[in-house]
Amino acid sequence: MVGRSFEDGREILQVHTNIALSAKYVRTVAEKEGLALVDERNREVKNYQEGRIQIQAVSSVDLLVVTADGGRIQMREAIHGERWKEDKIGIVYDATANPQTLTNLGEYVGAKAQTKTYVATLESWESIGWMLRLEAARRGYVQAKTKLFVADGARPIRELKNLQFPEAIFILDWAHAAEHLSNSAKAFFGEGSNEAIRWYEKHKSMLWEGKIEPIIEDLQKLSKRAGFPKESDPENSPRRILYQNAFSYFLHNKEALNYPYFRTQGWPFGSGVAERAIKQFALRLKGSEKFWNFSHTGAEEMLALCALYHSEDERWDKYWQRQAQPR
Repeated sequence: MVGRSFEDGREILQVHTNIALSAKYVRTVAEKEGLALVDERNREVKNYQEGRIQIQAVSSVDLLVVTADGGRIQMREAIHGERWKEDKIGIVYDATANPQTLTNLGEYVGAKAQTKTYVATLESWESIGWMLRLEAARRGYVQAKTKLFVADGARPIRELKNLQFPEAIFILDWAHAAEHLSNSAKAFFGEGSNEAIRWYEKHKSMLWEGKIEPIIEDLQKLSKRAGFPKESDPENSPRRILYQNAFSYFLHNKEALNYPYFRTQGWPFGSGVAERAIKQFALRLKGSEKFWNFSHTGAEEMLALCALYHSEDERWDKYWQRQAQPR
């Protein structure tokens, strides 16, 4: 899992253990172990859904954060005419709050992620929702004093949150919210124009200060001036961008945009942990020369191995110690 390919794995084994194996055999072993992990995970999730297992939290935490994001990997065969498929990664981590009341824009530190654990799959968002809920339960979600769900405003992730983590406080990722303001400014005034830059900087400061209602009012004014979208408008048309941000994105996420309050609590409001996970997993699964099967000797098995490897609670070492025991 350290290398970017099975050939890298073969070379690492050769250097560190003096064991000579072919890249093909390394792949066979990796996919076999990955499939065993997938099967074990699916059994546990099914038992959890049916209430047949009791979860014993590994520890008691004050602040537990759940986050998720999606990337893209290339499949060997097209699915519904599309070769690229979304891989979904969920993360659970504990943190210690770091309250900061008077903080200038861009200077807030907030709670830093401590022990991070992962789940990953090519299956639906509903499926990873159950995997993530089980992982969170094991990390002490039920007992945690404060539960947060930090993510962008993508609909499937928001639906996952509402279904599996209704008790958690939803926080909309700061960078994504600011990006929506930037896109609105570009859509109305034109990309690179002085008017767009001034409008964006002004409203980004307002967002930092929690002035959501005035932002919504200004966005709705711009949307009305540009005209509401027509059926013939493409998804990335200026009218659609303005309308979506003015009458949906900011309007429906008011509570999740309360950054002044989040700062006083010392909570994280960036989804950098999830975005870094996407990049980490992509090092192993994404590349112009990499093509995967959907399941059984494919990406699902490698995602399971990546989740095991990157989790920071020593489960990788414990797994192989268990595998090394006599049958």
